[in-house]
Amino acid sequence: MNVICRELEHSFHTRIEDIRSVIEKEDTDALFGSNADAPGYALIRSAAVLEQCFGGITTRLWDDPFEWTLVEQMARGPRFIEYIDEVGAACNRCFLAISDDNALTREIPAPEKMASVFSVLLTAYTKSTGHLTEARVKLAFGNTTKRAR
Repeated sequence: MNVICRELEHSFHTRIEDIRSVIEKEDTDALFGSNADAPGYALIRSAAVLEQCFGGITTRLWDDPFEWTLVEQMARGPRFIEYIDEVGAACNRCFLAISDDNALTREIPAPEKMASVFSVLLTAYTKSTGHLTEARVKLAFGNTTKRAR
C-alpha cells in the first residue's frame, strides 16, 4: 500500500493549486508592479523550488528553474498559469517514478549531498511554503516586507 506516496502527491498538488489560486486572484500589477522584490517573484520561486525537486528526483538534474525561467514572461498572467501547469506535470512524473512508499527511503544525489527521496521532497515542500507565505504576506500588507537572507 502506498499511503505515504499518495498523501505526499496530494499535498504537492494542493500546494501547486495554492500558488495558482493566488495568481488567478491577483492582477499582474499587484503581483509584479515595478519592484524587483514584488510578490510575484516569490510565487515563481515557490513553484520553481518544486519543479527543481521533481526534476532532480526523476532526472538527477538539479538546475534551478528560477535561474533559467524568463521571469519577465511570467509577469504576463497566461504564461504564469502555463508554467504552474508545467510544474503540475512534473509532479505527476515524479510520483510515477516513485514506485512505492519504500522508494521514499532511497538515497539519491541531491543538490548538496546524498539524501533520501523523502528528505528531498520534505525540504522542497517546506521551501515552497516559505516562498508562498512571503508572497501572501506581501500581498496582504503591501510590498513593504524584505525577505530575510
